[in-house]
Amino acid sequence: MKQFVCRLLVCFSPLLLAGADWAETIRPVLAGKVKYLKLEKKIYRADRRTTITGLKDVTIDGNGATLLMSRKDHIFKIEDCTNFTLRNLTLDFDPMIFTQVRITRVSADGRDIEFEVEKGFPDLVPDLIASESLEVYLPDGTLRTDLGRLSGKPEIITPRRGRMRVRLSGNASPRIGDRIPIGRRFANVIQTVGGRGHTFENLTIHGSGCFAIGMRYSAGDDRILRCRVIPGPRPEGAETDRIRSTNGDGFNISFARNYPHIIGCEIRNSNDDSINFHAGAVMRLIPLDKGNGAFRIIRPFAASSERMIALFPPGDTALLLRRDLGFAPVGKVKIIACAESDYQATMEELAAGFDRAKYKSKHQWIPTAYEIRLDTGTLPLDGDFYLQPLPNGRSFRIADNYFHDHRARGMRIMVPDGVIENNTIERVTDAAISLGAEFEYWNEAGWVENVFIRNNVIRNVGKASIPRGDSYVCGAICSFVHLKDYRKIPRGHARIFILNNRISDSPGAGIALCAARDSVISGNIINNTAYGATVPGSRFGFRGLKPVWLIESEGVTGKNIVDGKEWNVGEQK
Repeated sequence: MKQFVCRLLVCFSPLLLAGADWAETIRPVLAGKVKYLKLEKKIYRADRRTTITGLKDVTIDGNGATLLMSRKDHIFKIEDCTNFTLRNLTLDFDPMIFTQVRITRVSADGRDIEFEVEKGFPDLVPDLIASESLEVYLPDGTLRTDLGRLSGKPEIITPRRGRMRVRLSGNASPRIGDRIPIGRRFANVIQTVGGRGHTFENLTIHGSGCFAIGMRYSAGDDRILRCRVIPGPRPEGAETDRIRSTNGDGFNISFARNYPHIIGCEIRNSNDDSINFHAGAVMRLIPLDKGNGAFRIIRPFAASSERMIALFPPGDTALLLRRDLGFAPVGKVKIIACAESDYQATMEELAAGFDRAKYKSKHQWIPTAYEIRLDTGTLPLDGDFYLQPLPNGRSFRIADNYFHDHRARGMRIMVPDGVIENNTIERVTDAAISLGAEFEYWNEAGWVENVFIRNNVIRNVGKASIPRGDSYVCGAICSFVHLKDYRKIPRGHARIFILNNRISDSPGAGIALCAARDSVISGNIINNTAYGATVPGSRFGFRGLKPVWLIESEGVTGKNIVDGKEWNVGEQK
């Protein structure tokens, strides 16, 4: 039988044969026969994802090897594993999952461009084409940070030539000779679901259809150490280097009971944030029996695709919010129980508490009901209530990293309790470090408290979306809140300590605290900021752009050096 199978592979599927060495190598791990695997070859090939399920105390040591994936899918999916370690391995796709083009013509208004594929890179094919936000690079490969938010959908003229109508938010335009990577989003290179104690160490990730590492429903205590997310080597026959690493975020973690330690990593040339932590979703509480703390939650996905019950184990804490007061925090509550309900929820009920259900979307929403019991103590229970999951356990730490030359934000942190220190962030198009709550539309929690941001170096950031009237993210380092109505802005962020950072060259504030209280901004050295012609958030009533800017915040103190002069943070009315 074994001989017969091998003959089929040779005759009909060279790619399967090319991936056979990886399948054979990893088989003992998947079967639970070995706890430690050290790779011996330099290059391995896979034609399908490697799914690792339910293992404990397993280590895969790549020993400097490269694993090449031929299919557009996860390379690793790791489910319900405990203390799983992957280290010393390079991950990439072959064939390449992106192409890249050079602009050959720009219309007078800068909105119509033509381009040709660079030598040695894949042809333009429909599978690469999607409407997307774009990053644009100079001929030498340096990111153009002077462009505002730019997006468009490429149109194929020939396999090597195309055109695009682009949407621009700023005053600058693309130029002849500029370079743009093109590729459609699909799957994360590494995806974890459930489990705890994951360690990813000394990995190099050269390409991803979405996130380099995505983590969902982890019980916590995870680590990402000395990993690099960077473009891969120059293709054979090419005359230029690759200019994209990922189609999405570098590291995206949500619905976790606590959040990772990310130390000593580099992320560059990504199409979205370097790090995105969000506590999952803020969830509408429909009262069933307030006196006993009983509520219904309606989620947009089938129970089989979410782990709501694991997210709310008995004894954990969560934050009660009032949407009718701008998602103002009411207080912390304890989880008594959470279970799936047989209640048949409707799309109308889902849309009442989930904004994205009201808009056209590629997702097929499946309203699913749960019943949750909360110990609300003596908290007042009048209003339109929502629940924000909170981390329970170890605080997060993001330290000694280098994030640079990419679209969007360096960090989008939407969870409390952590330290961000000794990082260098430069040449990113939006904020370097943003703390906040995407309550409206994105529905990603939440209010942030007890976070230290110290000894970071930030240069040349925030030139794309910050200097806009509709920007609710207003500084190189900032707290923010995304609301539908900014007439009610609660002081939901608290105890944020921004200390001894060096910030330069950003058109928004060097540091902006919005919706915050009882915080300290001190010892920071800030140069050449707050020079944008448009006040960020002016559409929402934000006024008075400054290098250190307080927006609907109170109880904030500290002394800083701004453009060579001492700046005392005072209360702003």
